[in-house]
Amino acid sequence: MSMRFGTRTLFLCCVMSVAVFAGTARPALAAACGVTFGPTFAGSYSCNDFGSPSGIPANLGGITFLDNNTLLIGGSANGGNSVIDMIGVTRGAGNHITGFSGTASQFSTAPYIDGGLTFGPSNVLFFTGWPVNTLGEIKSGSASPDKTIMLSALTPPVIGSVGTAAFVPGGFAGAGEFKIASFGTSTWYTGTLTPDGSGTYDLSVVLNTTISGGPEGIVYVKGSNPGF
Repeated sequence: MSMRFGTRTLFLCCVMSVAVFAGTARPALAAACGVTFGPTFAGSYSCNDFGSPSGIPANLGGITFLDNNTLLIGGSANGGNSVIDMIGVTRGAGNHITGFSGTASQFSTAPYIDGGLTFGPSNVLFFTGWPVNTLGEIKSGSASPDKTIMLSALTPPVIGSVGTAAFVPGGFAGAGEFKIASFGTSTWYTGTLTPDGSGTYDLSVVLNTTISGGPEGIVYVKGSNPGF
């Protein structure tokens, strides 16, 4: 999951629905999405189902914005033929996303892409690979990974197989840090990226803690948002 351009739209990692900040509750829309908001959130958030993005093969993986009106979405996730596709979005009042625009086209191959898809330093696109426990790196202009790191070979390693990764956004403690989470063991890491001289990055990690639930996405929500 990703939220890069300050819109008040939060995509769920399945990309089938979105939770949208709203001034009033819309429980009927939320129910249609199969989502139930607790009392702390029901008055401020709603859910809208946009359907499946056209042209992106199931299963869907991680997502991030390429620009303000273009989404990158993992397709055929968790397999050797996985890809990253791009598709436009439409916007309405308040700059809220109202749907998908057109049919997706391929942005890059991304073997085994899972829930992690995020831009990092030098505009390198990073993606996590499951069940092979990899971190892929795609340089700007490339149509296939320029580097793949075997996370199990690091010292210390990422245990199990990675599920997601994200950079801490500005305004949060640790802004700019690279966070990695294992799906298999729910372990949470901070990564250090070091330029390798080829436009990509080497990686080392430190285990921070163990969470729960088999994470496949990371979202940072401002404490000023209702309910947070």
